[in-house]
Amino acid sequence: MPKFVVRIKEIFAQGEIEEFFHDAESGRIPDPVKMFNGGKPQDDELDEAGVIYDAEKILLIENAKRLLLPELR
Repeated sequence: MPKFVVRIKEIFAQGEIEEFFHDAESGRIPDPVKMFNGGKPQDDELDEAGVIYDAEKILLIENAKRLLLPELR
């Protein structure tokens, strides 16, 4: 994992990494899993699998931010 983090930082500028996380958190980056599964459920529906998926995605993004954005450590 450390080599992967170093390589990402070599390829992308710090501002690009920050912009990616900002866009991901604000919903500007489409979620391919949800797109291929028929989009979002109705607003009044609560899909347990969808909630678990979203929680796992949030944790993944937060862990990646800790690795790639040094000011969050």
